Amino acid sequence: MSTSAHIIEHIVKTAVCSIGDIDSRVISQFVKYQNTTLNHKYTVFNEVAPAHLPRIQYFGLGIKGFANADDGILANPYRPSNKDLDLYEPIPLRCVPIDEDLTSAERANYRMRVRKVINGVPYFCYYLKKLIVVDNNVKITQTNPSTQQQEPYTFSPSDLTPIPTDPSTSGEQSGEVFTANVSFRVGLEYYGHEIFEAINAIYGGDMRYAKISEIGLYSGEDQTVTGYDGNNVAMQYTESIYTQLCYKCTSIGSAVPSAAHRGGRTFLLGDGNLIVL
Repeated sequence: MSTSAHIIEHIVKTAVCSIGDIDSRVISQFVKYQNTTLNHKYTVFNEVAPAHLPRIQYFGLGIKGFANADDGILANPYRPSNKDLDLYEPIPLRCVPIDEDLTSAERANYRMRVRKVINGVPYFCYYLKKLIVVDNNVKITQTNPSTQQQEPYTFSPSDLTPIPTDPSTSGEQSGEVFTANVSFRVGLEYYGHEIFEAINAIYGGDMRYAKISEIGLYSGEDQTVTGYDGNNVAMQYTESIYTQLCYKCTSIGSAVPSAAHRGGRTFLLGDGNLIVL
């Protein structure tokens, strides 16, 4: 069963995400800031350009989202900046020796494949995983003024000729002003055995590091690329191109107690905001 702990969190929408939002709405020249991408950071097809505006479709995890508030057990999450381009300490969602690389079917769920040598042993690390699309399309709702509950809303041709609400004699507008809310839900899911691969390889199996306190939502474009397996034989796979951090969430952390653990979160993308459900 997935766990979705509601704990103290800070969420920020990054500046590069805002640039992408504006680019998608105005007649502007798409300027590529290649040095803001994970592809640049990890040298993963960093010279390849996207064919279209990238979309939010991946997530990454990190373990440095908080600081100790005292000498005891209290902790506070860091407040991320919209200038941040990645997590504070990202960990790969898969970390396997190069002679035990993922199968094509397994690899289809992961992105940002990086070959790294850790303590003298070569690994393939996959830093991102595909998000789960919860809604097939953007949802439109309206808040019921009596119940404060969200109800489905359908635009009407009458909205093309709106009628204003007259202000009262005091100069304040009287009556209810109804607004439409738009949102899109995505989810993420990870397993303890995925996290433990990185903990064992990078942190010597110290389970104190198995505490997820950072989540990043990333945009990018899937492209078929040619890479190499552990024997340096060419192979094709799907990689994320022009990959940027869009939303960064920090918290005091959620422990990963066992390899069988399944963690999950659902996010509501709204009018420029991100809400954790």
